[in-house]
This record gives sequence, structure tokens and C-alpha cells, in this order.
Amino acid sequence: SIDLYAYSLAFMREDDTDRLYLGSFYGDPPYGSNPTQSVLSTIDENGIEIVGNISGLTGLSATTEIAGTNDGRLFVQSFGADSQFLEVDPYNGSIKQQWDLDISISGYGFTFALWDDDVWFFPSSASGYTQLYRFNIQDGSVELVRSFSETMVGAAAPTCAPSNVGG
Repeated sequence: SIDLYAYSLAFMREDDTDRLYLGSFYGDPPYGSNPTQSVLSTIDENGIEIVGNISGLTGLSATTEIAGTNDGRLFVQSFGADSQFLEVDPYNGSIKQQWDLDISISGYGFTFALWDDDVWFFPSSASGYTQLYRFNIQDGSVELVRSFSETMVGAAAPTCAPSNVGG
């Protein structure tokens, strides 16, 4: 059997309505090995509701990190050497915008955070080092800012942070 596994959470506010999203994928029990398809879901007191598949994110790329903004935008970072950064429709999971980034995301730790017009990526390697990249959505530039000797597995900016990401 194939089960649904949640990998990451994102909080998003739109029109004074708060929603909690799951970056989910279908995979083999018991721990979600062999991911097959990335899925956008929401969760509330009534349970998990599947919003829709995120097109094209299959195999290891089905494992994603997600983040939302207080102006109703939802972003997804895919896993793997062919890593993609996406803006997805929070109501059906369809891709609204896509950026192919030259940043390899391994299985040792990866995360991102949104701040103002920049997206900050933190991919970590097997050797325990993390590289910090800044991606400017407006002009598409990617800059390696620095390296750390620690593994990053989570980063976030509060939803009250500036919300003009790429806007």
C-alpha cells in the first residue's frame, strides 16, 4: 500500500483566514520510503484534506519544504540535484511560477525562509556543512552568501514579516 506522509508545515493568512498547509507526498510505509508524488494538503481540527498534486514533483523531488506569506502566497522548494523553487496555488496545488535554481538539495538537511524580496536557502551536505544562498525573485539572481559548519534543518520568518516577496 502507499500512504500519505507529511514532510513540512506552512502557515498562511489570506483575507483574515488562517490555514495550515502540509508539504506531503505519497510513499511506502512505514516511513515514506520511495516517494512517488508531491501533494499539497491542509490540516485542521477535522483532519487532513488533500488540496491537489504538485505537478512534476515525483520521486525524490516529491519531498518538499513549504512556506507561506501573510498576503496569501505559498512557496515550495523541491529536493534533489534538479531542485526547483515554485509558487503554487494554495487552492489546488497547481504551479503558478517556477524557477530552476542551480542549488543542489541533498537529503541531509534543507530549508528556506522568505524575507522581503529574497528567499534564503539553507542546503546542508553529508559532511555537516550548510551553504546559505540568497535568491532574489525580482531579478532571478542567486548568490552564495556564506557557509556554516552546522546542518540546518529548519528556518522560518514569521507571517508578520514583510510580505512583498517578488511583488
